Amino acid sequence: MDIVVIGRGDVGGGLAALWRKAGHEVTDLGRRGGDASGADVLVVPVPGSAISAALGTVTGLAGKTAIDATNAYPSRSEAFRHKRRRVGLYRFAFPGEL
Repeated sequence: MDIVVIGRGDVGGGLAALWRKAGHEVTDLGRRGGDASGADVLVVPVPGSAISAALGTVTGLAGKTAIDATNAYPSRSEAFRHKRRRVGLYRFAFPGEL
């Protein structure tokens, strides 16, 4: 599976390392962003205040399924819902919505 992790902090870096060890193809994108067009799934482990900036630097998001890998906060959830519609993310599940 091709996984793109948008964020290289403790959560993103840890998940990326574990998935690589399990044999998955993992691309980890930091503050400079990059291309996610080859991803089967996106993982977004960034703080709520950084979500718009993080997604704004990544191309190839349209039609992708994204996983929120951090705690949900009302401000983060609303910011992400707005941003995902704007960039065309296909699905996004918040904790408690599964």
